[in-house]
Amino acid sequence: MWTCCRLEDRIATIDLGVDYLRPAPDKDLLAEATVRLLGNRVGNAHVVLWSAGEPDKHVAVGRAVYNIRRGR
Repeated sequence: MWTCCRLEDRIATIDLGVDYLRPAPDKDLLAEATVRLLGNRVGNAHVVLWSAGEPDKHVAVGRAVYNIRRGR
């Protein structure tokens, strides 16, 4: 979310949730985050976490909603 905003913008977390889907194996973990909404006051992001070599077996997913105060 921060990479989509300006340095003078202020961002605060409104809600943060994580669903743990399965135990993480003893391998490197990879994550991909997507900004799904970036409005003037609210932003929404989604994150998926998986084990290296198994991108179809998600270990966890996360969601976050942010309050954005635009700087001048």
